[in-house]
Parts: sequence; structure tokens; C-alpha cells
Amino acid sequence: QSSFSKLLVQGRDALPFLQRVCGGNMDVPVGRVVYTPLLNRAGGYEGDVTVTRTARGFLIVSATAQAVRDVDFLERNVNAEEHVTVTDVTSAWCVLGVFGPHARATIRRGTRRAPGPW
Repeated sequence: QSSFSKLLVQGRDALPFLQRVCGGNMDVPVGRVVYTPLLNRAGGYEGDVTVTRTARGFLIVSATAQAVRDVDFLERNVNAEEHVTVTDVTSAWCVLGVFGPHARATIRRGTRRAPGPW
């Protein structure tokens, strides 16, 4: 079992949809991660997530206990005319946290890809 839930948001309207339900700016380059609240129509706080823009859509990571609630919130807020899908990919992906002053160097030693823009 994962300590985080992972949701994939895709479709031609994924960006404007996330711009509407997230407090942060989601129109960032591929590979960028945004820490943002999910907000309801009244501006109330619904959740605390990170959103990674990928070449295929957006990956939302939140607390494990929030998966069902986050999927429900997102799906209820997709407008009828929007082309957006929300897929729970928790069991297919993991989250690896590497922290500290030597995090970049540690990641560089373990991968062929350079670490992200953080």
C-alpha cells in the first residue's frame, strides 16, 4: 500500500479544469510540480495536493486517505461540456521522497535523467 494517492487528470480541457479547481497556477512547463489547494466553487478548502504537469496530462498526489474524496471532488466539478478524465493510478505508481542539501546529487547518481527544475 502506498502512503500517497495518485490521480491522473487528462483530456483536452484538463488545464482549464485544474486552473478552475486549484488555487495555484497550473499552466506551467512539463515536469514542473505545483503545491496547491483544491478549492470548491465558494473558494473553500477541499484538499492539499501537488500537481505535476506531464506530457500526457497532470499527476495529482495527495494523502492516501484522501483518494476517494479527491476523485469524487474532481469528478463532481467537471462541467458537462469539458473533456476531462480522472483516473486513480495509485496502485500503478510510487512516490519517492529525497530530501536535504544533497538531494540533487543523490538523484543524479541514481538516474540517467537530470532532476527537475526545482
